[in-house]
Amino acid sequence: MIESTSTDVSPGSFLKVNSSRETALPPEPTASCHSTDNIFEEAIPSSEPAEAISPNKALEETTEAPELVEAPPTTNKSLPEGCTPAVPADETVSGPHTAPEIASATAALEELSESGASVSEGTANSSETPGGGEDAYVSPAVYPKEDVVAEDVVESVSRSMDLYRSGIRRSDEQFKSLEVEARAALRDLSANGNNYELASKYMNLLRVYREACQERALYMEADLVQQVLRHMRLDEETRHVRELTERQRREREALDSAHQEEMRLFHRTWNARIDEFEEQQLVMETALLERQNAELQEFSREVSSLAPRIGKCSRNLLDARAIEHILASQREYTRAHEVKMRADSLEVRDTERFNKARVELFGRREGMLRQRHQQERSVLNVKVERRRLELERARQKELDMLLRRYLNARRELELQQNIIRSKTGTMLLKHANNNKSDTSGSAMLLESAESGAFGTMVKH
Repeated sequence: MIESTSTDVSPGSFLKVNSSRETALPPEPTASCHSTDNIFEEAIPSSEPAEAISPNKALEETTEAPELVEAPPTTNKSLPEGCTPAVPADETVSGPHTAPEIASATAALEELSESGASVSEGTANSSETPGGGEDAYVSPAVYPKEDVVAEDVVESVSRSMDLYRSGIRRSDEQFKSLEVEARAALRDLSANGNNYELASKYMNLLRVYREACQERALYMEADLVQQVLRHMRLDEETRHVRELTERQRREREALDSAHQEEMRLFHRTWNARIDEFEEQQLVMETALLERQNAELQEFSREVSSLAPRIGKCSRNLLDARAIEHILASQREYTRAHEVKMRADSLEVRDTERFNKARVELFGRREGMLRQRHQQERSVLNVKVERRRLELERARQKELDMLLRRYLNARRELELQQNIIRSKTGTMLLKHANNNKSDTSGSAMLLESAESGAFGTMVKH
């Protein structure tokens, strides 16, 4: 039920007087499905501007609008054959938005075109009984007081409707051509409903056809086209949301793939550096061992090449040998033999002492050489270990930086995707609540994305 609490009469609302489905309208305002009194039933401010010739200029000459009173709701009243109340353009449409819906709309349009003759008969019958009767349509809207209906208002409405009908008659051929194209587009859409390029191509054509039907008061056809446009809009918004979800998933997968590639490159680089370091370490250890072995061999050759020599004789041995020679020269052989035996024992003892000292000397030299070699190996091991620790610290630091960079990029990407999803959902929700427009919210989303409202990653 349409209710109004305002007493103002919008000039553009008089265009709703013609509720017939016929192209050629009756010459008098009372020939409509509604009576002259019912003209003001439709005079409710409309939110959509009329594109036909508006009788605003004709109404400028009129005085104040008649006072409107609310009529009680009537029951057991039906519309005459061929007369149907106008469907609001912003009526919500529920149900799946698929190609079968477009096919059903196409079939309904075909039925409406075939029932054009019956609509004309119904309009004629309704014009014969304009004032009431059992079959008369009584709108549960507001009624003007009969004593305040001015004749100039009726005349201005009549003139406006004459101009409106003349404009419609001049565009009959264009409308028929547009209707043929629109029906062909609907059939094509019902056959190829998943072709988004085809849907966007036919969307403007269907809008023009709906506006033409609205201008010619073909409200059922306009409502069917409106449903098709809304289904197409829902399809486009659904496709946009799916593409957004798929694009965000690809962005996350691309980020993960790039991170995995960086990790593989990182491990390859560091494995190569560690292998190179281990090779250098092995070369250094091998060179050190070879040099030390060469020094030991040289020392052994030096010890072996020394000729045995008699060491320095002690004073007792020298005295014994002198006494021995003196006694032998005095021909005291017995005493000389005793002295000789004592001198030989002293000589053996001195030789052993000399050899022992010599062995101790070479042993000390060899020990010192081996100790120096051990120190050299220890220094090399310390240097290698320090270098290994430096490499490990550098590797861990670079790995931490790589992981931190990945986590920051992932966190930034997720935050940006959440913002995009939130803005997309808010924009689609606001657009879904706006039932006066058939334009998909994807257009505004794309414009916002191109302007950088969603961030730089989606600005193409």
